[in-house]
Amino acid sequence: SCLANLASKPKNHSALQVTRSVAIVVEILDCVEEAHLYHALLFLRGLSTSPIPRNILLKQNTISRLWNLVKIKKMDIRHEVLHTLCNLSVDDDFRNHMAICLTKLQADEIAILLQEDGYHSKLFGAILLGNGFTNVDFRERILDLRTLDLLIHEFKNGCHYELGRCI
Repeated sequence: SCLANLASKPKNHSALQVTRSVAIVVEILDCVEEAHLYHALLFLRGLSTSPIPRNILLKQNTISRLWNLVKIKKMDIRHEVLHTLCNLSVDDDFRNHMAICLTKLQADEIAILLQEDGYHSKLFGAILLGNGFTNVDFRERILDLRTLDLLIHEFKNGCHYELGRCI
């Protein structure tokens, strides 16, 4: 919780990135204890808002660890996962890593981002996919998985700007 509070302030990011705290917290993503996982995600989400820490996170295999958590049942944890992925998705390096991650994903794992009941899950999923679509490999992989049909269906059911941007 203390690290999450520190990471929530961009002025602290430069101090945090020189410590081993980032690597240690990324390792916590493999933890099954939900309280530890939640606080680790809060920390990573805070850091993912700044370019330099975002780059450090991308180099630490954070994306594939986060993708492993996308289907977690606990909604507050899932929201933190999606929010962190969205923050990371504005980085060009993310899009390159994303194309690699997509080779391991199935259509239902991507579709889960848009089929959630909650507004935030759909919003984060749409932002993530929209940012990812700027990478040609990512776009082709998503289209190969027939996700466009799902995007159009969700857009038709609840016109959301980010879904429209994806399409």
